[in-house]
Amino acid sequence: EKIAQVNPQILRDDLTPLFSDSQFVNSFSQNINKIFTSHLRALAQDTVAA
Repeated sequence: EKIAQVNPQILRDDLTPLFSDSQFVNSFSQNINKIFTSHLRALAQDTVAA
């Protein structure tokens, strides 16, 4: 199943119980969202193995 979007709030909510550092969780969630958004076109393309 392909991921269509990253919701930083849901990711933050899921990660909060696992990490004691809330600043890390916030930064990580925002960074993952930015990376995903900036690479969405490349991720959506089907790659063909050579």
